[in-house]
Amino acid sequence: PDEFELKKGQEMKFLVVTEIVDGQIKCSARKLQCLPKGSVQFHTVIARGVKGIVTVCPQPPSAGSNPGYADDKDGSIRLLDPLPDRDADGNEISITDVSFEFNDAPGGVYTFQQRGATSSGLWILNGDTLLFDVVKELADGSYQAAPTNHTLGIGGIVEEPSGERANDQSTACIRLVACSLVSRAEGTMHTLKVQGGYGFIHFAERPIDVHFHTYNVMPEELQADLRKQLGYSGDEIKLDVGVGVQFDICAHGTVHSGNRGGADSRNRRGSPHERENVKAHRILILPPSAVKVDKVLAKGLKGVVKTSDAKQLYAGFVDLDESIEPMAFEERHPLVAKMIDDFLQESSKPHGRKQLVYRDVLSAKDDEVVVDMVKLKGAGVLSLDHIPVAGGDPRSGRLCIKRIVDGQQAHPLVENESKADIKKKQQLSEHHKNLRFDKSSLIESLKDDLPPNAGDIIVCDVVQSRRTGKITVENLKIIERNKETVDVAAFNGATTNESSGVGVVQNVVPKSN
Repeated sequence: PDEFELKKGQEMKFLVVTEIVDGQIKCSARKLQCLPKGSVQFHTVIARGVKGIVTVCPQPPSAGSNPGYADDKDGSIRLLDPLPDRDADGNEISITDVSFEFNDAPGGVYTFQQRGATSSGLWILNGDTLLFDVVKELADGSYQAAPTNHTLGIGGIVEEPSGERANDQSTACIRLVACSLVSRAEGTMHTLKVQGGYGFIHFAERPIDVHFHTYNVMPEELQADLRKQLGYSGDEIKLDVGVGVQFDICAHGTVHSGNRGGADSRNRRGSPHERENVKAHRILILPPSAVKVDKVLAKGLKGVVKTSDAKQLYAGFVDLDESIEPMAFEERHPLVAKMIDDFLQESSKPHGRKQLVYRDVLSAKDDEVVVDMVKLKGAGVLSLDHIPVAGGDPRSGRLCIKRIVDGQQAHPLVENESKADIKKKQQLSEHHKNLRFDKSSLIESLKDDLPPNAGDIIVCDVVQSRRTGKITVENLKIIERNKETVDVAAFNGATTNESSGVGVVQNVVPKSN
């Protein structure tokens, strides 16, 4: 029959014969016999639908390499929960790590141009969480990660296959269920240049824009599972302005936008003509509501107008009846906080990873966020250091976070801070009662009415921005006017109706930079 045709993939039964040819020992197959598909077993299944973390990423062959001499390397996965098995002597053993090949990596291999040369890479990185089956190779007894027919449900629930799908190897694959939180960030799509193949993302945690190329958007088959893991539908979301995104952040130094200040200004760190060169990789598209850019600290809060701004109409300061507690440090940087929490939990297990190493050097400000978070959550438990990078600033490098083992000398977490830095952090954590408002803070009907004045009783909402940390007043409404203000306005014939008049300009105030 056709199914027994001698061709690639045909399963065979044969005798192995050892013979000497030209003085060399060679093995040959004799008395070949075709077998039905599925007759030959190369491995036994240990477990299905298992999760693990990539500890060593596999290496695909270099572009243009000879297939017979490919330089590809297998990767390694640390199981979230060890599996029991028995060795050849029947003794109980625990499986903690399995290997996997590059051609089983989720999303496969992609190629890209880098400095005029063609390079290849994988969509997965160390620290990513995968879903797979665990098999034991009969030839050498090694444990491998194999494609699975288990799927992911909303919320990260592993679902078993049913019906014909349970044994359909054509649909089996190793799935990417969560990206490593090391260097992971989030924001909203701000600018998209489809024809140019690039765009910019509003970084949710700082007032900067992150550049990206559209080829850094992850394949849709990977995004569907990642969205389910985060609790969203696996349905495709179109890349468009306003959508939420998660991405890996990488700093590429500082860009000088001009030399208006002369050579000295170019050498001053933090010059107004410098901007951070930050790029995004492995972009995951999320619903617009997935990324929180502001937090409402209080609604309908009562207060009184303390002062009005003599130089700016409809502006001033309000004294609130209750103090406002600003966003916690973890709320402004939720992914960094979750990374530290997850690492503290994992590293406490006997088989868990004991260190996290960043793949790239972070910008000074992003580096500071991680350092402060380690101080906040891991003091006495975690140590932190920087791995020097060739050609980089010797004072910085790739962050390395380690679990302190008994008897280990910990790298100090507390660094010298200037009084200005300490004061700034104290201000961000203080409770607020006195806040500034301007015309944009008012409800619409009040913008055409008499301006708020000292003594007016108001109610308002208080909102804080994640990007800047700034606390602002919104929806300000006057519930009781100061009687003296109303009487003076009436005495002066104040009115809200529009009018025209003639006058002479007495002074011109130049616009401040």
